[in-house]
Amino acid sequence: MKKLFTIGYEGAALEYFMRALKTAKIDVLLDVRELPISRRKGFSKTALSGALTEAGIFYRHEKHLGSPKLIRHRLREDGNYPRFFREFDRHLIEQSALLEMLSVELKGNVALMCYEKNHEECHRRSVADALAELLGKTPIHLGVDNHAGKASERARTYSRQGVSAGPHEAPCFLPGSSKGFTMCSLRFSSEPPQQSLHKYADHYFRGKLWRPWP
Repeated sequence: MKKLFTIGYEGAALEYFMRALKTAKIDVLLDVRELPISRRKGFSKTALSGALTEAGIFYRHEKHLGSPKLIRHRLREDGNYPRFFREFDRHLIEQSALLEMLSVELKGNVALMCYEKNHEECHRRSVADALAELLGKTPIHLGVDNHAGKASERARTYSRQGVSAGPHEAPCFLPGSSKGFTMCSLRFSSEPPQQSLHKYADHYFRGKLWRPWP
């Protein structure tokens, strides 16, 4: 194995998920969901493996590296992540032989996939750490840039609020309305990164109370 990655598809469109894999030059996607099914279009086993095959990426599902039903359901009930990880790590110890086999068999750049966007809240973190220890590598946690979809969603949201906000506008609130703020929009000739946008807005309205919206 060359490099070890992890990735989650929460909130992602398949197109941008695939783009993230291609950008990272992933050779193998290791699905570590116990049940490789999803209500999100394109992420159930058959559809996902088909899309990956077309992209030249090998798909492999390992059910025993998924989070067992009992552990998952307990987390949904109590939200206790420390206990969730303690219980899953005990389960993972029982998969030592499987992990050792995978550390030998998997070649190229490998990405472990599960649902959660934040790897800190996903069992794939533990799986990645276990494999990394066997391989002497440091896991790289990928994100999915679903920018186009988010821009479209923002535009629809602002429209419902009476603000026309295309991809080059930045809605914000300024002092002045009866409720204490007036909604406004900064317009840019080209789309700036979010950090630059906020820096520009802070400079433009220096000395006034404002905040990005929403």
